[in-house]
Amino acid sequence: MGGTIIIAGGGALLGAGASGGAATLGTWVIANQDAYVLNTCAKLTVFCREVLVKTDDGTELMHQVRQRVCGQLRETESQIEFLTQLKQFIKRIDSKEVESDSKAKHDRSEALKGITQSEKNMKKSVKYMQKYVKELAKIAGIRDEDASGTRQKVKAQIEKG
Repeated sequence: MGGTIIIAGGGALLGAGASGGAATLGTWVIANQDAYVLNTCAKLTVFCREVLVKTDDGTELMHQVRQRVCGQLRETESQIEFLTQLKQFIKRIDSKEVESDSKAKHDRSEALKGITQSEKNMKKSVKYMQKYVKELAKIAGIRDEDASGTRQKVKAQIEKG
């Protein structure tokens, strides 16, 4: 019965990862669900190691899942960079205006707290996804040179205007 649960759960996870649902992983990251990302990556690893590796087209499916997670990883890293820039921008807002208005000061403080917490959780999620990508490469037999094109960082910037 435990094997059935792994297969059923892994199938659902694989469907999410391979069918464009990796974007769903991004939603989980943005929603500050770093523990959920860790749990999902762990389940996918077990599913790939215990089920996919034993099927005829399992290696190809693992390559597809890995590519989608790498794409999400790049997007998440870009979002972290954006949050860092956003924090800097908020801190540079005319402090005299903010200091004279207690509600504005409170709102600014709360915004900075929320951004900082999101950034922290997203960084944890990136670490989990990076470990998953490496583990999946081992399981699928992907060499480092095969994976070289999967880690191009996207640069995010706040426009001044």
